[in-house]
Amino acid sequence: LDQPVPVQFARYLGGLVHGDLGPSYRMKDFTVAELIGRGLPVTLSIGAAALALALLLGIPLGLAAGLRQNGWADHAAMSVALAGIAIPNFVVAPVLALVFGLQLGWLPVAGWEPGSLRHMVLPVITLALPLVAYLARLTGGSVLDIKQQASREGVWGLRQSALKKVKDGITSLDEINRVTVD
Repeated sequence: LDQPVPVQFARYLGGLVHGDLGPSYRMKDFTVAELIGRGLPVTLSIGAAALALALLLGIPLGLAAGLRQNGWADHAAMSVALAGIAIPNFVVAPVLALVFGLQLGWLPVAGWEPGSLRHMVLPVITLALPLVAYLARLTGGSVLDIKQQASREGVWGLRQSALKKVKDGITSLDEINRVTVD
């Protein structure tokens, strides 16, 4: 603190370039980089599991909805998708914790044990629900588009449309990641 503020700020920015995020003000014995390094593997494992769950649930839900338009599967899948989009994670997480953690006692609501699947269930489901919803909506809409184009253009049109939808779907996943990160 013996230097002017611009000099201190320049020193701080120089440290950032080298990965020095400075000391933690809350946990005096650790640097910020050490704390981030300790939590990053947990964050990555929960994020990867949430993405895998979203893909495993969202795409089949969308396919079921698109292939059985206006049927019970369509209405059920789109209801789940609407709820997943409309209800924010900061509402879903406490409700899941209250029901499955406190009321039923099936899952832990706090703490972390490395390698314990029980501790991953609630965070993974909470993070996966909005992605499941987006994937179901995108997949269902794409299937309906392909079905409509196939009825107009025949089998060759169906093939071309499906290839275009796969390419567009990859772009849509990039948009989903951009929206959920923001």
